[in-house]
Amino acid sequence: MVDISPLAADVLYIPWTGGTVRFHLEPGPDFGHRNYCLLGGVSGTSPGTTCPGGTVLPLNWDFFTDLVLSLINTTIFTNFLGTLDTEGKADAWFNCPPLPSSLIGLQIYFAYTLYNPFGFVSNPVTITITS
Repeated sequence: MVDISPLAADVLYIPWTGGTVRFHLEPGPDFGHRNYCLLGGVSGTSPGTTCPGGTVLPLNWDFFTDLVLSLINTTIFTNFLGTLDTEGKADAWFNCPPLPSSLIGLQIYFAYTLYNPFGFVSNPVTITITS
């Protein structure tokens, strides 16, 4: 991984037959020990979702966001809710199960926010379902 954005992924494509994406969260050492929530959506990144305090998460809330929340920290969305380490880093995994081939080309957007207090949001990362 060479991306040094606050949110990076080790792959940007997952085959419809299933696969794993490792996300690296790194807002920096000033944010060590802060709580985070990584979310996903399929309806784009603009206009985004306003968090308490006014920051805008670059993710449009939709049914997939609700799915992530209902399955957060399960084997599918591993470590999507947690606490950054001392250096302000964490890793999370999206373990995508096999999907219908009709979803080839679907783009899934991911971004995270720090909370308690809110005030920081990451860049979005797009994962595309491929053949």
